[in-house]
Amino acid sequence: MGKARLTIDVEPALKARLKIAAASRGLSMRQLCLHALERELGEEDSQPLNWKSDPVLAELWDNEEDEIYNNL
Repeated sequence: MGKARLTIDVEPALKARLKIAAASRGLSMRQLCLHALERELGEEDSQPLNWKSDPVLAELWDNEEDEIYNNL
């Protein structure tokens, strides 16, 4: 699978903290961000979200208008 670009805007002070934290760990800012995201999301979030796996999405999509998508 290919990669997708993610762009976020942060305050300059947060960027400076990120740069210092990454350098102190011998990582790039990108690597530190990826590690933080992976740590935050954990293994259970590696599965794609859909109406079958997420109760919130199931509740949102449980209606007659969207019933056609349940068979995809």
